[in-house]
Amino acid sequence: MAWIRDETVKRRQWLSEDEFAQALAVCQLLPGANTLNMAVFLGSEMAGVAGAVAALLGLTTVPFLLVLGLGVAYGRIEQGPRLAGIFQGLGAGAAGVALGTGLQMARKHLRDRSLVLVALLVFVLLAVARLHMLLVVPLVLTVSLLLRRRP
Repeated sequence: MAWIRDETVKRRQWLSEDEFAQALAVCQLLPGANTLNMAVFLGSEMAGVAGAVAALLGLTTVPFLLVLGLGVAYGRIEQGPRLAGIFQGLGAGAAGVALGTGLQMARKHLRDRSLVLVALLVFVLLAVARLHMLLVVPLVLTVSLLLRRRP
């Protein structure tokens, strides 16, 4: 998602920062991978149904073949501490990229104290209390609407 943001907002300027944040929010609510949802959204915005199909195939074909090959290789490799260490390192790297993207977006969108409160609430509910996302989304939506309600 970090690469998609850099490419669409900064480099090619297809979307503004706000448009990207709105598209990301919608993509996160849809089932499936956020990056795949974003690619299909961008493809459909650029070229309609043909663009959406091209984005879907372009984003899934090579990874499908790679995962298939890695699955065969994984089945033949003896499992051990090296392999576990590789997977831990990959997980940490992915978490770092996600955190970096979140922090970049937060600089612009979390200037409002009520939004910071909502972000902290989401973190506490998901990371600390370990509540399921299906419980957190309606709760946070309700809190957000109450915070934005005009007297």
